[in-house]
Amino acid sequence: MEVQVGNWANVDINKLHITLTATGPNGVQLSGNHFTLTPTGLILGPNSNSLNEQPLLDHILLTLAGDAPYGLGIPAQIVDAITYSQSSPPPLKVEPSDAFADWTYCDSVYNCIPQLGPQTGSLQFSFQFTPDNSISHGTYAISVDYHVDITSCVSDNMGGAT
Repeated sequence: MEVQVGNWANVDINKLHITLTATGPNGVQLSGNHFTLTPTGLILGPNSNSLNEQPLLDHILLTLAGDAPYGLGIPAQIVDAITYSQSSPPPLKVEPSDAFADWTYCDSVYNCIPQLGPQTGSLQFSFQFTPDNSISHGTYAISVDYHVDITSCVSDNMGGAT
């Protein structure tokens, strides 16, 4: 996942969240424990060190930029990413009906004021899917949902943040 909110003043990325769900050949949603999440594969960008370039993030950026006639205006550092940790919500979690990766800048926009979060962000993680042993064969559907929270901070006439 790669996100750029533009060069707007006082607009930031507050959350990047990727959710995985799966449906078995019989059309029934599978539990989240069919996914094994790899903590070492969880990385966040951008990072200022070009030695941390991630080939998959670079491929995504080049593909997107190739479709834009005038470029995207996304800093090249979006492909430079490193591992990270956070306490709440957990960065990786398997739940009864899904599994997810998460990066949250802060738990509430009011805890961030007056400092805004980044305007560019990338999140990558790896997972393994294990089919249901009770079904001998068939087609499984894996859904990958991307969610981004973008926050805007504006000043009122009295100079305070709202």
